[in-house]
Amino acid sequence: MWQERKKLIDFVQHYLPAKHYSRSQIYFLIDLYKVAQEYSQIMFVTLGIGVLKTKFRYVKLALAADKEFWQ
Repeated sequence: MWQERKKLIDFVQHYLPAKHYSRSQIYFLIDLYKVAQEYSQIMFVTLGIGVLKTKFRYVKLALAADKEFWQ
């Protein structure tokens, strides 16, 4: 299983423009992408990426609580 994760991380690192992202940043971006697939309105929030990353657990709870608005 860890080999699959490493392959995914390597793949994402290869295709990101700056190629200088940490593993935690890559996992966050992947998680954000998955959430945006279900809750498309999250793409239009005005929160900074740093705030979004540090409070992402709470953001996901808020999205789930008001699904109709965010989808």
